[in-house]
Amino acid sequence: MTVDVGTGSLSAVLNTTAGELSGHLNRGEMALTLVLADQPEDVRCSLAESSRGRGRAEAVRFAHAADMVLRIPETFICVAQSGRFSVAHLDMIYVRIQRHMRSVASAMRNEVRTVLDAAVDAALSSWLSEGAAEGAVVHLKVVQDLVDAVFAEVATDIAEATERREADSAELTRSGTSLRLNCGSETIATATWDAITQRALEMHTELSDAAEKVGLDLDPAEAAADGTIEVSAATAVVPTLGECRARVLLDLLGDTAETMKVQVNLFRLSTDGKTGVGPGYVIGQGWVSEGTAAMLETAATKTVVLEDVDEVLRAESEQYRFPFVTQLQMEGRDGFCRFPGCDVPACRCDHDHIVASSHTDPGSDGPTSLANGMCLCRRHHVLKTRGIWRPVTEDGGLTVEWTGPDGEKVIARASGPLAQVMRREMESSDPDPPDTSDPPDMPGSSEPDG
Repeated sequence: MTVDVGTGSLSAVLNTTAGELSGHLNRGEMALTLVLADQPEDVRCSLAESSRGRGRAEAVRFAHAADMVLRIPETFICVAQSGRFSVAHLDMIYVRIQRHMRSVASAMRNEVRTVLDAAVDAALSSWLSEGAAEGAVVHLKVVQDLVDAVFAEVATDIAEATERREADSAELTRSGTSLRLNCGSETIATATWDAITQRALEMHTELSDAAEKVGLDLDPAEAAADGTIEVSAATAVVPTLGECRARVLLDLLGDTAETMKVQVNLFRLSTDGKTGVGPGYVIGQGWVSEGTAAMLETAATKTVVLEDVDEVLRAESEQYRFPFVTQLQMEGRDGFCRFPGCDVPACRCDHDHIVASSHTDPGSDGPTSLANGMCLCRRHHVLKTRGIWRPVTEDGGLTVEWTGPDGEKVIARASGPLAQVMRREMESSDPDPPDTSDPPDMPGSSEPDG
């Protein structure tokens, strides 16, 4: 299908790749943000609303972004002309900082905010200046993790106070037939949602299989599993995934808490290979304070110690399926789906071979190893399998270069907690290294029951 746009300036867009165009759009947003930053604070929102015509919600995001121009100037300088940040990035930084400011006494907020703004600005500008994902639009969740890491490391007391305050704010409200649950804690909300979703996916698959059997004119009673699945023989209607989640939750209310296992993968540094120290990283949520990490580790039923980087990257399996420990290492390295811009947590992704395995493609020789593996959500896994997007890596999976259907190349860098450790280890590899102690081990997975 072709679209005739005439010979005007719009026709030139057809010769621009999606990535280049995104950069132009982001630079336009940064320009408007800079203009708003030069205006009095109390008029920024109305100016954005009148100039954009997209309602108050977007105008508020522009006002927040304009505020951050003045608060993190070094970071803004790094991204203003590069097109790597959008208004959404600056707004997210504003929101993450503001989240913690609620835990600071009113009389101290301005002083504390100034100190934390400087710490965030230094961390982000340093990361950007080092060339991380150079030229590409930065993944929104990567920036969020960087900001949260600053609080976890330099403002531990504030981060812990925020997490306690949020956990204490859990509430359940009702409106008609709708129940609204605020879990308070992001950790609890993420883990609970993932556990319910996993059960719902299993239920949905079972119901879909039963419906298919009914559609083949089999006895509906035969299609039902132990009489617990009801599928109409006339319509074979399968509930949506959201409806399956509701069934799972309502079923649990009449049962014991032990019937649902909540898994939280916590990554944390260790100096003795047994006990973690400092902040921790929860896949699907991000960095948590030392106090929250210690609480999760105490509740853990299983701890895995991950090996040194060199051994990890060299290890290969003769099997098609990645070993359990390699899956944990992959999730800890990647953080999210490795398709550029995707924010599906790694723990909800498939573990895929970058170069196809001989088990699925006799003409290929991709090993089953961390260096040849990456986390991909099901949707982007399918796009890769179909050859619509093609990935390659030259550094053991830390950096994946994707080639799209239009020939444009986009870089996706691993952003999980293990990625930084692996990069440091690879960069510090020296034929004659100094006489120092081994780097700390990294416990890989902690699984509290809930």
